[in-house]
Amino acid sequence: SGINAEWHYGRVSLSLFPYRFSKDIKDMIGSEPNIYFKACWLVVCPLVIIVLLLSGIVLAAMQGYPTYDKFVGCDNQTLIDQGLRPQADPSWVITDKYPGGIVAIIVLMNCASCLLIPAYAIWNQLENIKSFLRL
Repeated sequence: SGINAEWHYGRVSLSLFPYRFSKDIKDMIGSEPNIYFKACWLVVCPLVIIVLLLSGIVLAAMQGYPTYDKFVGCDNQTLIDQGLRPQADPSWVITDKYPGGIVAIIVLMNCASCLLIPAYAIWNQLENIKSFLRL
């Protein structure tokens, strides 16, 4: 929804966005939205997005390196090679770490959906600063 609003209103500074958006809502329903909605557009929603992004990063770092349960089969030689006793436990699985390349793919997929929002906001503000300096 943020991208749709940005596309519709063009690149405007964040301080002008709620006023232009409020004017359009007033044209549609006859009255301006109250201060609660303006505060949500300017402060609450961006802060919630930032908190969710940072908490996800912190929680992922606290969990440590990701692991998975690996089936080792029912062959005694396989168990001996894995450092287990020849008579297997009933579960026949051991915990192993994901390869580094897989972890990189996991991180990129998690970040791809979240980092575009702040990246676009930063780019937009830099463009506004550039256009202001040209004046």
